Amino acid sequence: MNRDVTILYQGGSGGFALFYYLLLSNKYHTGLPTKNWQSLINIQYPTNLKLNATHWKHKEFWPNNLECKQLANGPKLYLICNPLWNYDMQQQNLMVSQNTHKILLYTDFRIQLRMCWHKRAYWFTDVSKKHFAAPHNERQWIRQIIASQSHGLDPQIPHIRSVFKPEQQLNLLDLIISQCVPGFDPPNQDQRQFLNHWLQLQPSKIQRWFQ
Repeated sequence: MNRDVTILYQGGSGGFALFYYLLLSNKYHTGLPTKNWQSLINIQYPTNLKLNATHWKHKEFWPNNLECKQLANGPKLYLICNPLWNYDMQQQNLMVSQNTHKILLYTDFRIQLRMCWHKRAYWFTDVSKKHFAAPHNERQWIRQIIASQSHGLDPQIPHIRSVFKPEQQLNLLDLIISQCVPGFDPPNQDQRQFLNHWLQLQPSKIQRWFQ
C-alpha cells in the first residue's frame, strides 16, 4: 500500500508485531532513530525473552509519531497504543492519523488478557492500575477486567471504531496464522521470520491459541 498507515490498538493486542511486520516490507518511514529494523527487533525481542516475560516491555522502541508527521519522505507508518487513553492524547492521535489508512488491530479478549498478564502490560502496569483505580487484590482486578469485556473484545474497541473510523480491522490471530495483511503486498522472508520468532516467544498456552 503506497500511502501513510496508522496502526491503532489496545495494549496487549500485538501492535508491535504488526508494526515491525510492515516496517520489514522496507516501504515505510517512521519515527524511529534508525532504519535498521532488524537490529531493533534483535534488541526488543531477544530469544531469552521467553524465559523472562516480565522483561517484555523493558526494551520497546516507541516511534515518535509527531516527528514522523514532519518527515518529507513517505509513505509513513504510525503506531498508536490505547488511542483513547485521555482527551489530550485522543486529539493528538486523531491529528496524527488524519489522512492515513487506519488499521485497527485487535484480538480475542482471552488472548489479550493472557498476554497482558504474562508480560505485566496494559491493565497490569502501575500506570494503568492507577488510571483505572484497580483494587490491590489481583484476582479481584482480573474479575473486573473480565466483566468489562464487550462481546469477547477489549471494551474500548467499539469506541475506537466510532471515533477513528478505521478503514481496516485486523485480528491478530489472522495476521499470525496467515502472515498476510489484506490489501498489502504478500510477505517477504524477513516478515515471515519475524512473525515466527514473535510467536515462539509467547508462552505455550498462547502459542496453541494461534494454531
